[in-house]
Amino acid sequence: MTSAKKSSSNPIWDYFKPLSCDLAKCVACEKLIKKRGGGVSALTAHLESAHPDKESLEYAERATKAREEEARRVKADINREVGNTEEAAKGVDPVVHQAQNGLR
Repeated sequence: MTSAKKSSSNPIWDYFKPLSCDLAKCVACEKLIKKRGGGVSALTAHLESAHPDKESLEYAERATKAREEEARRVKADINREVGNTEEAAKGVDPVVHQAQNGLR
């Protein structure tokens, strides 16, 4: 895959993350948009159709942030459980370990 590069002068990039020279992801709704001919017309069309007003764009951005935060919480929970399992396998009581290390 070729490297992604964005034009910092075009405000459209406030709403998209470049993934490659012909693909970008909408930061509001996470939809992947294929750029036609390297231009941004498909990105503009996506914003106009999927997020026609400020309220819908803000709603999509909040929903994306909520999904990302939930994913971080789940990952942290999994890492904590994996850590507890590894400690238990070593004969370490996870509750004692967490209390000793100020993790709770």
